[in-house]
Amino acid sequence: MHDTLINILKDTPLIIPKQLFKFYKKLNITEEELLIIICLINQGEKTVYNPNIFIEQIDMDKYKAMQLLNDLKEKNIIEIKLETNKNGKKEEYIYIELLLKLICL
Repeated sequence: MHDTLINILKDTPLIIPKQLFKFYKKLNITEEELLIIICLINQGEKTVYNPNIFIEQIDMDKYKAMQLLNDLKEKNIIEIKLETNKNGKKEEYIYIELLLKLICL
């Protein structure tokens, strides 16, 4: 137990833009959607669509994460695009550029 706690504390801290906390209610998002956004921000501007990330990072059910990602897409806060990866295979990517523009307004 003690080793597990030490490993958790050694994890890389999450980066959360101050503007996001300041304006997340104006974005009309829930606290669960905010958690998803925080994870996405820490993944970078472009992330491979993989709901398993949220299982590992915030102990969220895969299907719940998928629903929240869809909700964020419908609210025009994130984009999900199908692209060809460097191996020539089609993959879905999540982009947070819309979110970044919204919190900078």
